[in-house]
Amino acid sequence: MASHPLSHQGHTKEENEDFR
Repeated sequence: MASHPLSHQGHTKEENEDFR
């Protein structure tokens, strides 16, 4: 679902790193 973390700027930085 979260293919593009950049597109989802609603999550926190920690979540963003987790997606990468």
